[in-house]
Amino acid sequence: MKYLTLFYQGNTIEIHHTHWGKESIYYNGKLMSARRSFFGSTHHFQVKEDKEEAKYEIGIGYNSNGIALRIYRNEAPILIQ
Repeated sequence: MKYLTLFYQGNTIEIHHTHWGKESIYYNGKLMSARRSFFGSTHHFQVKEDKEEAKYEIGIGYNSNGIALRIYRNEAPILIQ
């Protein structure tokens, strides 16, 4: 199941999760991180954007409203949900 598709500065970040606890992060269609977690986890990856390194941190968790997502690029928040 896809949790989110985020279009940011000409790039696409997708967050997927299965009922069996597998979380997958895709950047422009390429799998960047995958792990199993039933209570949420944090994913890290680096990519080159406009000739500079960009470090992403994506946190997946749960709160009283359901799914909680955090996306940071170079330690600056892009999405807090």
